[in-house]
Amino acid sequence: MFGCAAAIVTAVSTALIAAIVGWSVPWVALPFAGLVAFSAAGALLPRANWLVPTATRANGAIAAVALTFDDGPDPQITPRVLEALAAAGAKATFFCIGEKLDRFPEIAQAISAAGHEIGNHSYRHPRLMVFWRRQTVLEDLRRCNRSIASATGTSPRWFRPPVGFRSPNIGRAAAALRLQLVNWSLRTLDTFGADAEHLAQRVLAKVRAGDIVLAHDGSDTNHRQRSNTVAALPQILAGLQRRGLRCVTLTELLEGRTGDR
Repeated sequence: MFGCAAAIVTAVSTALIAAIVGWSVPWVALPFAGLVAFSAAGALLPRANWLVPTATRANGAIAAVALTFDDGPDPQITPRVLEALAAAGAKATFFCIGEKLDRFPEIAQAISAAGHEIGNHSYRHPRLMVFWRRQTVLEDLRRCNRSIASATGTSPRWFRPPVGFRSPNIGRAAAALRLQLVNWSLRTLDTFGADAEHLAQRVLAKVRAGDIVLAHDGSDTNHRQRSNTVAALPQILAGLQRRGLRCVTLTELLEGRTGDR
């Protein structure tokens, strides 16, 4: 799917740029357009790995998946997600927004106390971070790290950029803080308003060992409640158990070990 998407992005971008400037210098425009399109695909496609190295799944040798929840913590949704995970004996990774951690540190403490991981998802979830200078990205990530440390006493190992967009500046800033970039291999599409039954069916129809599953326990706009995610979660967890797939933290899935730094 994503390989096809990359080809489409490259082809369309090349055609558009060539249409704009190709009439005057076509022999220069086409290679330049292709390079621009190739770079854009590397930044915008979540599973692209050629511009900035990014983990998107494990190799499948372990019979497990990593459930990841973005944009929390949310005082209405996150505790219910934690309850569902506890009932199934499942572990997960929560990519939290620093600003929300400062507002709801007790939820972050509950996440950590239950044995789940907390990852850096930026301080305010700027959707255009992909265009920022390295120093600006660095300051934002460092601020989110401080929020995580203040709430839980731990340092994150993982960083998921807002909406999954990456740039070399984001990669360099993350590396400076010893954060590893991670996106996903399977989306629940819970941000599109699908009901719980469809969310669960989608995940269980597509999931494979080694997948990193993207879901949401919050919203960067604070105007959307992820009640559909909560409702779908027990069905997803039960379906994974029937298939013999454990739900583990990202660290266990990708590095074969547990625990925060």
